Amino acid sequence: MTPAEWIDYLETNNMDITSAWRIRQEFADQQDADGLISFFREAQQLHDSEVFQKVEVTDSVPLEEGLRKLFHIAEGRVTDDESIKAIHCEYYFDGDDSNCEANLYLCHDFQEGSDEWLCDWTDSDEISDGPFVYPYLKYEQLGLEPYSIDEYLPRAYGEAVLLASYMRTVKIFKGIRIPCTFGEHDSGYTIIRPVA
Repeated sequence: MTPAEWIDYLETNNMDITSAWRIRQEFADQQDADGLISFFREAQQLHDSEVFQKVEVTDSVPLEEGLRKLFHIAEGRVTDDESIKAIHCEYYFDGDDSNCEANLYLCHDFQEGSDEWLCDWTDSDEISDGPFVYPYLKYEQLGLEPYSIDEYLPRAYGEAVLLASYMRTVKIFKGIRIPCTFGEHDSGYTIIRPVA
């Protein structure tokens, strides 16, 4: 599916937002962070280039540096504890710029296709003080109509930037041989599988 086809699909299928999850997973399966961002960038530019100029992310280095710090901690813990089955990165975003960290959770279960396992961690399994995601989700500041394609496309682009940064970070830590997942709180997740 091309970005233009995806826009048409959204418009004719009552804003089926699960389609973005499927697209993100396809790029994650291919380990293609740049392609992921390009797809959602092109979709936003096709739909509204003026909004894209307001939400474009030109520097995700601070996000990736923050994620690497968390992964350095996680790497040692995963090496020492074979009961850890997945690393989940989650952020909670409600439009407030003061409480939107991307933190890691070391999960003691993993079941693809389910989200029950995401609850299988204790406070000691949380690696907090992660990078803030607010600067990458600029659509919130534009006052776009909620639940419309005008709001959804820049949101999907921002989420693609976040996921691509996570994918790049995971790729650096080749010693981590368990699934790594990424998503917004209570909104599904994308799996980054270890490279064989």
